[in-house]
Amino acid sequence: MLRIDIESKSRYQKLKERVIIKDIHLKLEPGTSTLVLGTSGAGKSTVISCITGNTRFRGKVKHDKKSRIAYIAQHPALNMDETVYEAVYYSGKYDHPGVSGKHVQDETERLMDMLGLENIRHNKIKNISGGQLKRTAIACELIRKTDILIMDEPDSGLDAGVAWRLSEHICDLTHRENKITLVISHNTTNINHYDNLLVLAKDSDNAGSVCFFGSPKEALSWFSVSEYHEILLKINSEEDEGYGLGPSYINKYKKENFRII
Repeated sequence: MLRIDIESKSRYQKLKERVIIKDIHLKLEPGTSTLVLGTSGAGKSTVISCITGNTRFRGKVKHDKKSRIAYIAQHPALNMDETVYEAVYYSGKYDHPGVSGKHVQDETERLMDMLGLENIRHNKIKNISGGQLKRTAIACELIRKTDILIMDEPDSGLDAGVAWRLSEHICDLTHRENKITLVISHNTTNINHYDNLLVLAKDSDNAGSVCFFGSPKEALSWFSVSEYHEILLKINSEEDEGYGLGPSYINKYKKENFRII
């Protein structure tokens, strides 16, 4: 389990302290995938930095002491001159030097088959597509036996079909490998693939906070919309072509939806 209790995270601007996110309390179970959606500047990346331990904040993040967290950036840093097979294999070999080469080979084959990489196994990283690169990066983290996968816009720059298949792969491996997966995305067309939807908005003090956490189906009812893209229209500020209802949904969540905390 991953327990997130972020009371607040501040940043100093012109010698003044400004709270940028606050009151973010979540409990994520193994075998579940969560999509993080939110308005611009609502703190999606800051929340991720708190979870991965890359920034200081008031609060705590708790998980099993044996759990390992992997962060896959929007633009994965892989060796461009390695083949897809080499990238996955050496990631496992370097991380588990005492494990036999045969075992690492078997794991590499299994992951490449699971993520649809078998047909490009001999292709160099520099010659594969964006979607293939993202799947290779995921395989490189899975072979390290990480329990919690955090991905920053893995579908950015991909066409709709490739993004759809990638989100299917992510959610399938989450269930199959009993991982906890957290994905930041601006793509609302693939939301139904995920078990949970976390929506962040800015409150009346311009700090990011939770305005919804639950199943995608529940989100439609919560925001009284029929399409997922309408959620962002409701919570975006008027300056961002929205209705500016983020603060009201944050208050509604605090009052009515503490069952998950």
